[in-house]
Amino acid sequence: MASDRPKIWVIFARLMVIATVFAVAATLPAWSGKGQVSGFTALSADEVEELTYMREEEKLARDVYLTLYEEWGLRIFNNIASSEQQHTDLVKALLE
Repeated sequence: MASDRPKIWVIFARLMVIATVFAVAATLPAWSGKGQVSGFTALSADEVEELTYMREEEKLARDVYLTLYEEWGLRIFNNIASSEQQHTDLVKALLE
């Protein structure tokens, strides 16, 4: 049974990545129907709040995957943590 553990965590990690992608995409104007698809406009206070929350979620996800990597030593967790860091950086760029 112990040999099945890494497989379960890999599946869990993949599901979390998919869920994160859809959660982020659902907040984008083109997917949510809340704004213009082209052009740039200043962010509203609500959008800034949502993006700030999203960034914190990405940072938390990164920390979780780094912890899983430290615990299990599976490269997939380190790769996902790197992706979460990229997401964090991208959201930060949107806020600037």
